[in-house]
Amino acid sequence: MNNDIISLFPEAVPKERWKKITRPEHYLYYQLPDGSQMALPIQSLSVREQRLLEAMLTPISPGIEEASPWADYLQERSDKLPERIPDPFRFLFLEGSSLHLWRNDIHDTLLEYYQRSVVLSAIGDEKLLAIIPDDGPEEEEVFEAQELSTLLMGDTMVDASVYYGRKIYRSENLRSIFQQEQKMFSFLQEQQPSRRSFAPFEALPCIHMAENNQLSKKELIHYALGGLEQDEELMHTLYTFFLENLNSSATAKRLHLHRNTLKYRLDKVTDRIGIDVKQFLHAAPLFLLLQAQYGSGIA
Repeated sequence: MNNDIISLFPEAVPKERWKKITRPEHYLYYQLPDGSQMALPIQSLSVREQRLLEAMLTPISPGIEEASPWADYLQERSDKLPERIPDPFRFLFLEGSSLHLWRNDIHDTLLEYYQRSVVLSAIGDEKLLAIIPDDGPEEEEVFEAQELSTLLMGDTMVDASVYYGRKIYRSENLRSIFQQEQKMFSFLQEQQPSRRSFAPFEALPCIHMAENNQLSKKELIHYALGGLEQDEELMHTLYTFFLENLNSSATAKRLHLHRNTLKYRLDKVTDRIGIDVKQFLHAAPLFLLLQAQYGSGIA
């Protein structure tokens, strides 16, 4: 069958010649039924040919991976921070079968979707991590993950689950947040296996109720508020705002605050974590988490 593949695809490269490949990320790799392995340049294959090869042969990882400072640092293979870390940014997790085969197409789709520089790293055989700069005006969309998942399916035919995390700052513990968001992504997938997209904070109101979960309530609070939970006055204001049904006038009156002062405090939370706490779909998960952690002692 090896000879058949070469006759059909003259640019195919047998495994014994892989060392001569200078751009391994531009190839697709397959194992044949007889155990031999072959690489084919992506640009020489049509989408139909790629699908046929994937159905007939076994896609494999060549073991030649592009250097990924982000993956090496976050997965603790290196203590060197990646260069030019955006401030702030978000992690975008993608998980699905054979994602590495479509990595270039996924990267192009992300570039077109976000209209900004995007770093895409492999963090597993079926997992990719994108680093999305978030230094523009606040434009968080509740269903952004769903929209992106649909776009990926349409552009690349990739069936990937997507988790779009919260706004992250360079001064924070990036490894800790990476691990927390991985756990929340896994939790959401376990709870809702048929879904393909998850927006920020959807796990917060329920993960703390799961038995033997790996994230403590304190860790979840810190993740959700990015360190702002240490400001007791701010937490008191935010929780009271939730108790007053997101009514700014009632909150300001109850706390004896000027409305501009209240707006400043709420904007501080929004700017920090990248969601608008004045919107119900954003506020509800935070309220449930704060209530579970503090009960009636915070307001």
